[in-house]
This record gives sequence, structure tokens and C-alpha cells, in this order.
Amino acid sequence: MTSLKRIGALAGTAMFIMGILYILMMLAAPSLVDLKSATTTWNASTLMPSFDFKYFTTISMLVFAVGGCEKLSPYVKEINKPSKNFPKGMLVLAIMVGISALLGSVAMGMMFNSNMIPSDLKMNGQYYAFKLLGEYYGVGNFLIILFAIANTLAQISALMFSIDAPLKILIGDADRNYIPASIAKLNKYGAPINGFSWLIWLLEDFREIKTCLKIVIMYLLKMIRLPTL
Repeated sequence: MTSLKRIGALAGTAMFIMGILYILMMLAAPSLVDLKSATTTWNASTLMPSFDFKYFTTISMLVFAVGGCEKLSPYVKEINKPSKNFPKGMLVLAIMVGISALLGSVAMGMMFNSNMIPSDLKMNGQYYAFKLLGEYYGVGNFLIILFAIANTLAQISALMFSIDAPLKILIGDADRNYIPASIAKLNKYGAPINGFSWLIWLLEDFREIKTCLKIVIMYLLKMIRLPTL
């Protein structure tokens, strides 16, 4: 758990700092580097959305914005005064996400013209943003490299928690009457060390099964003479 805490804290802090840095530098750009906003009209009509069905479907993005926090559930008991501090942490998380989303939307509106949005903005928008920000301030690719490092740490952290959290629920906190002692064995840090080996073995078997299924499907497609995807 010590390694998870360190990597998680480092990754989370790095991503949060990069997000706040982008917002502050972008909002200050018109004053510091004489940047003209890509969105030329800022008034109530352009800021207020149309409260129709299409707009309310975008609320689902807020769910994805805080998605992943449920993985913290196996670690609640390790928090000091969990019944008091864990709800506070979730509240702070929601507030941080809301503020970042609002100010980040304004910053993105200043950077990108809504009528000329790149087709892959949803996939690579963060890299576009930091690349342009570096060009505005004359630092080249320095900011995009910093963001890439922070994003890599965040993805590594997410992967580690995605593996460790389910194993702690399935094995670490399970009834020992239903889990073999060899699989439920914990190391000195409380991690189900044999559970990781068991998971890798299952994934290897799944990959072999997937390969076999692909071969069978391709064979059947050839037999019935259907075009393959």
C-alpha cells in the first residue's frame, strides 16, 4: 500500500497542478502575452445553454469526471476517522471537479473557436491545449512534455488501483471460509501477493481463449463467405 500511496499522491498532485496551471496561464494570457480570445463574443446569450434534452444528456459527463473514486472504497478503513473524513474527501473532490470544469471550459473557450474545433479534440484535446499554451508563452513543447509525464503517472496509478482495489475486495476482505489460504495470503504491506499471480494466470488464459475464439470466428466467416471486418 505504501507504493500505491506514493504513486497515487504524486500522480494526483501532478495532474491537479497541471490543470490549475493551464487555467491560470490561459486566463492570464490576454494580459501577459496579448492573446486575443478565440471566442469573440462573451455575453449571457453565448454562456447560457439551451436547457433541452441534448443539454441534459451532457450531465452524464459529470459522472465520468468523478468516475474512479469508487475504487477508494477498499481503503476507507485505512483512513483516520473514516466515517468523518471520507465524506469530507468526496465533497472536496466534487467541488474541485466542478471548479476545474467551469474554469477549464472558460479557458478552452478562449483557446479554441467553437466553429473550428479539431476533429480529434475529444481524444487529444489536452495535448492540443498545452501545445498551444507553450506557443503562447514561448516555451515550445516544455508544457506538453510536463503534461505527458503527469498523464503517464496518472495512467500508471489508475492501472495499479484498478488491479489492487478489486483484489482487496475479492480476496483481501473476503471470508476465509470461501477463499483458499494460499490465494488469500498477504505480504507485510497487506497486499494479496498470490492474488496478483492468480490474476495474471487468469488473464493469460483469457488471452488464449480470445485467440482461439478469433480463429474459430474467422474460420466460420470463411465457410459462409461473409466479408471480415
